[in-house]
Amino acid sequence: NYLTATGFANVLTIEDASGNVVKASFLKDLVVLQVAPRDGCFNKTFGLSGNNNGDSSDDLRVEGTGEVLPGNSSSAEIFEKFVRSQLITEEAASLFPAEDFVPVSSGDDAFTPIFADQLDVSSCPAACGGVPACCLDASQGGEELVEAFTVATKDIEETNHEAVGFFDNLRPAFDEAPGLFVYSGQDSQNIKLKFVATDVDGITTLSCDICPDVDTDYADAHNVTCDLSGLGTNSSVMAIKAKSLEYGSFSCFCEDSLGANSTSVTIVVKEDKTTSAEAWEEDVVVRPLSSPRSESPSDTREKKTKTRTTTMTTTIRGKASTSLAVLAAPTPSPLLWCYLLLLLTAVSFALAT
Repeated sequence: NYLTATGFANVLTIEDASGNVVKASFLKDLVVLQVAPRDGCFNKTFGLSGNNNGDSSDDLRVEGTGEVLPGNSSSAEIFEKFVRSQLITEEAASLFPAEDFVPVSSGDDAFTPIFADQLDVSSCPAACGGVPACCLDASQGGEELVEAFTVATKDIEETNHEAVGFFDNLRPAFDEAPGLFVYSGQDSQNIKLKFVATDVDGITTLSCDICPDVDTDYADAHNVTCDLSGLGTNSSVMAIKAKSLEYGSFSCFCEDSLGANSTSVTIVVKEDKTTSAEAWEEDVVVRPLSSPRSESPSDTREKKTKTRTTTMTTTIRGKASTSLAVLAAPTPSPLLWCYLLLLLTAVSFALAT
């Protein structure tokens, strides 16, 4: 087991080997924590964050009695019944050292919070837009907390936009799709490319924009043929043969039986005469560009099986998003090595601070 920490700007993301993720955004006056449990934790969590079953109506379950408070309950009722029932009353259950543990009984009135829905919002800053939680922050911390609240809310909304529900349909994945093809430019080559799309709901469409059924003129000019097999099954294959290709890029598209789709992009580049195609292939590193943790090629292949990600697709809590993966690269120049070292230094500094 291990933990992987990645840092970018003011955001620190920590992931364990099972796929549980904690994301911390460090703002000037606020720290925003977001937690993404692995799929195996579905309907198994409890406490202030709910039970992780995709149904927010039963999250306010009172510990001990099992009573479920309605989502429109007042803040005072939620605090008195739900929050207080989650209090840690024994030192053994606390994550803090003994000298920092402060015992609190469920009926202790030593602390009573200010409730947002009881706040007079008449003097709330316009930047809050009348949102009670923002007005509460403004009353306690002024404009700086309002700014922090706005940034944090946007960050959470962006994360939720990328996430999908446990029962939502995932996009199909390209298990095989060349991200880069090195082409000498000579005509009458026996070019062969293979694209494999997979999905548990079955692949209903697989096409590439250089194939005859999509672009007849291109296919005729470059003698392109496309052999498609496996439609309607969990794995469909597109085998492309061509005598030549144009420099640039082309894309392939796949769709599953429920309408979810993915796109892969292949870049066609001219062969560097100082570096053979074989030397390029020796430098291949197959992994998603935005992989949440460093993985060996074998780890990546295993992850593709488990989470339906590919070298062209990354996953955020189960939702795939298209990205470009470079499958081959020439030997880095000294200048590039310097750039990489500066980048690593910056990342290390971000993590340290």
